[in-house]
Amino acid sequence: MGEEHSSHRSKVALLAKIVSIITFPGFVAAAGFLLLRDGVFVSDDLLGENVVMAHLHFSGALFGYVLVPLFFVFFLLWQKKIDSIQMPLLSDRKWGFLGAIVGALQVFFMTWVDAPERAGSELKSLSKYLDAATLNTLKDLHSSKADQKIGLLEHEIQTYTLVVLVALALMYVFVLLNRKLSIHMCAAATVITQSFISMFHLYDQIPVEEQFVKSFGMPWGGWGNHWERPLTQSFVLFGCGLLALIYWARRKEKAHSHEELLGGLMLGIGVPVLGLLF
Repeated sequence: MGEEHSSHRSKVALLAKIVSIITFPGFVAAAGFLLLRDGVFVSDDLLGENVVMAHLHFSGALFGYVLVPLFFVFFLLWQKKIDSIQMPLLSDRKWGFLGAIVGALQVFFMTWVDAPERAGSELKSLSKYLDAATLNTLKDLHSSKADQKIGLLEHEIQTYTLVVLVALALMYVFVLLNRKLSIHMCAAATVITQSFISMFHLYDQIPVEEQFVKSFGMPWGGWGNHWERPLTQSFVLFGCGLLALIYWARRKEKAHSHEELLGGLMLGIGVPVLGLLF
């Protein structure tokens, strides 16, 4: 009986560990970027729209949100600046958060500064493959932002990267003040809340006949004029489920107290909501 109980506890502990790894804040932030970058598709009348947006690559978000923080953490371990990759100590987190902020800055500058410049270069390279009329149409759309949908998508992605960066910076302030909050909860709450706000904006401003079709199995299409309720219900259902799972996993691993988890949750929701005021 004791062996069965011990085996059950081991399986539960393993499951909690797997959940914590899968919901690593960098993965969650990159998933939110992917949702906005690849989770929408506009009407066929703008055949070149995907070409214009092609400079916002998911690989850039994956590099900044995931690889840069991980490289930095492993470098700190190699230099013996921190004792564990989980960074349970506040003194370790003061170092570890720097990598996350640098990575978030990279994604921020990619979407706000570098991507528009790169788009112009990509348009030049397209001259080898497109006829003159199509190329001129793409140039006009890119330079004048004549098509509302392109501008909306870029704006929401840029806002997303800004909100993630601000949330990370505030988390770092709490660390400097010797206050420990759950970065897992903060990241997930930030991404879920800001993604919902962005999707709501896109649905609200893009005409019904030019709204989304289904993409990678996510239910963003086919709702017509009645999109508010299913969109909200989807985010509440999946978002609350994910947050509850993370909460359970971090408690099972004894990584945080209830106060630290709730503090991360409140900060993650608060930053995107306050961002609506600006």
